[in-house]
Amino acid sequence: VFSSFTTFFTIFQPREGGGLTIAEASPPTHQMIFGYASYPNNFYGSYPGIFEFVSTYYIALLAMVAIGALLIFRKWEPEKAMFLIWCFTMFALTTGQNRWFYYYSVNVALLSGFIGIGILDIAGLKDISSRFRNQVSTPRSLQEFLTSDLTRHLLTALIVAVVIMVVFLPNFNVASRSTAGGTGSDYYQWHESLTWMRYNTPDPGLDFDAIYDRPPAGETFQYPDSAYGVMSWWDYGHVITYFAHRIPNANPFQAGIGGGPNHAPGASTFFTAQSEETADEVLWNLGVNDKPGSRYIVSNAYMAYAILDVMGVWDGHDWSNYRTWAVISGQEQPIFKQYWYTSMEGRLHIFDGDGLKHYRLIHESQADPNTRGGSEEKRCKALYNMLYDGNLQVEDTGYVKIFEFVDGATITGKATEGTIVKISNSIMTNQGRLFTYTQTATAENGTYSFVVPYSTLGPIPDETNFDTRPNGPYTITAGDVSKTVDVAEQDVLDGGTVNVDMV
Repeated sequence: VFSSFTTFFTIFQPREGGGLTIAEASPPTHQMIFGYASYPNNFYGSYPGIFEFVSTYYIALLAMVAIGALLIFRKWEPEKAMFLIWCFTMFALTTGQNRWFYYYSVNVALLSGFIGIGILDIAGLKDISSRFRNQVSTPRSLQEFLTSDLTRHLLTALIVAVVIMVVFLPNFNVASRSTAGGTGSDYYQWHESLTWMRYNTPDPGLDFDAIYDRPPAGETFQYPDSAYGVMSWWDYGHVITYFAHRIPNANPFQAGIGGGPNHAPGASTFFTAQSEETADEVLWNLGVNDKPGSRYIVSNAYMAYAILDVMGVWDGHDWSNYRTWAVISGQEQPIFKQYWYTSMEGRLHIFDGDGLKHYRLIHESQADPNTRGGSEEKRCKALYNMLYDGNLQVEDTGYVKIFEFVDGATITGKATEGTIVKISNSIMTNQGRLFTYTQTATAENGTYSFVVPYSTLGPIPDETNFDTRPNGPYTITAGDVSKTVDVAEQDVLDGGTVNVDMV
């Protein structure tokens, strides 16, 4: 009990490193409370109002003071005291982490109602309604009722209008606009992609509905040989579990993030790795049963175009490694630095894994340029072409992309010493999008070698039923010599070798 009590106060402790990037765990800002301007434009804050000083946020504080005064100076009522303690506790929690606004909003609604009813009672609305029922029965009696005390009735109507404008109208507009606009989220893309994963990847051999015992202290859970992990950013761990029925390497309990001063293996170290070899090492360090800790990697546009620098902060990097500012066409704009593009997340999502040896794109969702991150895709690619002499196709691609980590098949053979050897293939995604996969090598000691992740002969039973695949065989070019070669799926999975001489 004491441990739980002391843990409660960690909410108010300052955060550092990656913890600073958790938006919902930061203290509320002025902008969060009041929005960006006065009514009717301040619909981005938690507690809109006609003006900031009459926001329901302040009205709730006023109500707590009023209830406290009534308890002290008028009459002690246990139920009101309990209500006040609840409200004050929830308010205190919001000062530590803004995510508590979700729960405190109930208190704000009740407290605002308390103030509204109190004002209407003071204005005599209850008395007026009682007299109205007793005195009005005909149109003539209604006219006599209204003219009998016109000034008081007009004042009451004004007070009612003010209460409606201050307490109800701004929040009603927020609610109606939000519901009219729908969810505005990337739900469809995640649901579609992870449902596809559930039915088109091998069963990990764990009952989704079972209850598992925690292993004894100092021991780890014993996974079956068929089990594997799915690497994604920790925000998406629960949806991977829920929709795909698969085991995420990181989840919103902030397990599996990795990074920190020691660069522990995890999501942050994997996605910010600056080479494929470093990323591979992370997956193997997470491994169990002599297998890598992840078989699949799931990325989305938000990770690729919005929060890659956040991942870097979790791994101890500086924000400045990823972005800078520059004036373009007379406007100061954020610029993605080269470190952004050379990270593993950039190589996978932005470049579709082009040139990687052990990672292949196996499925992508529809594009969504109107969702977080998706709106930045074209700008990010255009900047790369302009600043770093790239040739990326400036287009919207799958919002969610699923990659598979494989051994890769080795294609090797003889080639003239010093010759530049190139291998390429056209990859068609399940969305009908075409991109090119390429690698280049220089022949040494009369041989060349490539490790490629794509099978050209299609999927095989009981393995990944990928729907993103090469259009045909690989094309290998060395000088004036050009040949084609097919690669079987089993060779990709087992690290098999295919020989093709180029002399």
